[in-house]
Amino acid sequence: MDFVVVTFGPDIKLLRHFLASYEMYYQDKNKLILFSSVTDKPLLDQVVLPRNTVLLMREDFPEVTGMDEYSQQHYLKLLAHTFVDTEFYCIMDSDFVFLHPTHDRDFLDEDKPRCFYRPWVEGEPALWKRKPSESFLGFGGEFVFNTHAEWVFKRSICAKLSSTLRLEGMLDQPNVSELQIYGMFAYRDHRQEHVWVRVDTDKTEPIGASVNQVPPAYNLDLDPGSNFRQFESYRYVQFWSYWDLAEQKMIEFFEDSQQYHHGRVVVPPDRAPLTCIIDVSNISKGNYRYFDGVFSDGWVKDEVKFKVHVPELCKAIVIEFMVPHNPEDRKWTCTGIASTDERIPAQPFDLAPGGNKLKIPLKGIQQEQYLNIALKFGKGFNYSENSDIREFRARLMAVRLI
Repeated sequence: MDFVVVTFGPDIKLLRHFLASYEMYYQDKNKLILFSSVTDKPLLDQVVLPRNTVLLMREDFPEVTGMDEYSQQHYLKLLAHTFVDTEFYCIMDSDFVFLHPTHDRDFLDEDKPRCFYRPWVEGEPALWKRKPSESFLGFGGEFVFNTHAEWVFKRSICAKLSSTLRLEGMLDQPNVSELQIYGMFAYRDHRQEHVWVRVDTDKTEPIGASVNQVPPAYNLDLDPGSNFRQFESYRYVQFWSYWDLAEQKMIEFFEDSQQYHHGRVVVPPDRAPLTCIIDVSNISKGNYRYFDGVFSDGWVKDEVKFKVHVPELCKAIVIEFMVPHNPEDRKWTCTGIASTDERIPAQPFDLAPGGNKLKIPLKGIQQEQYLNIALKFGKGFNYSENSDIREFRARLMAVRLI
């Protein structure tokens, strides 16, 4: 069975652990179709790809240019039916880890792929995907189809879906779900081609589990106490990609699975840091996704890392921040240390509330290169009567090259 994965910069450090587990445990390897981006090629070049990988670049699909990345992945997973060779293909993400030897047959009952579904639950977070998906399809439904991390599409069904609807229409609807679209379409028009498992009445267990996404509540906080033994009955597990613990837990589960099977770690996980290359213009568009340690709204965590392309004879990097006032400590300032590499000394900084510019001189940088930037921040503060429980330090406003 072919596998399809859509990835991009911030996911690649997780992807390498998925690929290592796939290479070790998946027994019936056909094609592994990996959608990535030319922008991410320097990162991807640092990852060992299985020999059966077919690498496709987003830039080869002009219709996705300028479109929301979240919408792109939904579209590409359905479009993948034109690239797969097997009648069934499995959808996985970069944050999956195989824990046991797994075969194609594990996904099938009576030679048909399983599809898990259940009734909608009023007030559940997944409801935000319902109306956009139903609007795209042109009909409604009473079931949700993305309930478990076991997603196998049938190529012929996707081809009929593509001929019935214009898939490109998904690209300007970021809240559609490819899993919901496929499930509703297959359930209505091709019900005999899947084994349908209604999770509220059928006791059939999936072979994969989401470590921290349990419906209908979908609590996305990754439990630091979660461990391999709790999930050893599953063939694979999925984590939530954008939480700090995700990679650590992926490594832990993969190593523990090897201890379970072999009594030792046969394939040591790659722990080398992978830092994304940013496009400085993205910040003005509100896109912080390629920064490690920055929330989606620009507020920094305790440590921020990124890589930037430095042109020849660049004199300095200027990082602009907006620092908040601490209502409980008027003397508070945002402190930290900025560092690049061994050639450039680390420099402490102390940013007062208001607008600030942190200048990092690049003495000795004579030629074009990629430069790693690391910012370690001191203690922030919490707003005592605010539902946002984050620790606040500063909001990243711009990165400029001088």
